[in-house]
Amino acid sequence: MVVDSMTISTWKTSDGLPREASKTREMSDFEMTQWVDFVRGLPPPTESENLQRHLDKDCRECAAVVQFLNKVVAATPRVTVPDELVQAALRVFPAHLRTAERPGDAEENR
Repeated sequence: MVVDSMTISTWKTSDGLPREASKTREMSDFEMTQWVDFVRGLPPPTESENLQRHLDKDCRECAAVVQFLNKVVAATPRVTVPDELVQAALRVFPAHLRTAERPGDAEENR
């Protein structure tokens, strides 16, 4: 997937370093996982409303993240993941790193 230079630049800090390599500046408004869920339409209505209100306040950084994630979601094919692979992945990642499963997530995201 080709990403335009404006989007790529949003992932860099003011000193030009990739965001992951810099400890001086981090996106602190919301967690990346919240934006990913938002773009996919997964959060409960209250959380979606909070995220949308934040975007409506013209936060350029978060708007750029959402714009980028929308491109990723649009370019990502929907696939059905076999249950045995989901179970294997759940065994690999420690439980404390996973968020609590919401009703419907398991069926909806495979």
